[in-house]
Amino acid sequence: MLLVFQHLIYPGKSNGVIQFCESYDNKTGNRADGGGFDLDGGCVYCIMQYNYSHGNHGAGYGIYQYNGAREFKGNIIRYNISENDGLNNRHGGIDLWSTNSSGGMQDTKIYNNTIFVSEKTNGAAIEEFPDEEGTSFIYNTEIYNNVFVGVPGKKLVDIPHPGDQWTFKGNCYWTYGDEIQIRWGDQTFESLEAWRAATGQERHDGADAGIATDSLLTGPGEGGTIGDPAQLDRLDAYKLLQSSMLVDMGLDLKTVFGIDPGTHDYYGTQIPQGGKYDVGANEVDKASVSQE
Repeated sequence: MLLVFQHLIYPGKSNGVIQFCESYDNKTGNRADGGGFDLDGGCVYCIMQYNYSHGNHGAGYGIYQYNGAREFKGNIIRYNISENDGLNNRHGGIDLWSTNSSGGMQDTKIYNNTIFVSEKTNGAAIEEFPDEEGTSFIYNTEIYNNVFVGVPGKKLVDIPHPGDQWTFKGNCYWTYGDEIQIRWGDQTFESLEAWRAATGQERHDGADAGIATDSLLTGPGEGGTIGDPAQLDRLDAYKLLQSSMLVDMGLDLKTVFGIDPGTHDYYGTQIPQGGKYDVGANEVDKASVSQE
């Protein structure tokens, strides 16, 4: 039997790594905590990667800078999967919150994650949660090549304090059976085109960068419990079908932005395949593809 833990890197940690973990059924009796994974105040150049979070009361992946914490910067969240997180409080898949302590939250990079929010989820696929005074202290957050999918009535993006400190490029957005919802400040957009036109997000070098399409995941919402961290690659529900438009559509983060994307995807497949990157946590293995 797999024991259930809440995985976190404690305050003041530098170069810490959380990887190859499954976290589920964490609970809380209040409006905080109960999440799957957490980089907490004072983390510098830490990484969360190759993890599976599901069915937690709190956020799947929390990125938090609390009051009085030391400097928080340069952290990375990549190649993770979240399913049905945020069951009991106000959070969802990836949740960012920061006070102004030590300059707030700086230079966070979030890429190649796959996030599914269901009718049970309270928060968005990715969201900013303001501090108690309703102010944001989150700076230079870059969000690339992620898959954000959900059900009708759920937001995929919820950023109440947007601005030029947020960059969304090359991500996939899809709501099954309805229009997408993206909250940006005091507006909620129901199409990628409208959000792009109003904000300039999902544009790169004068061209459209993101996409609103069915990602053709094998079985979103059907991940269940693996029960053995050594077998996390059994999570077939979030693999891309060969016919997905996301295959070879990802931005080349190293060439374009100087970001090292790592050596492999969530499933252990070497990246890139065929010289091009996919969107989301799965890089389709060209030698052994998932069939429809």
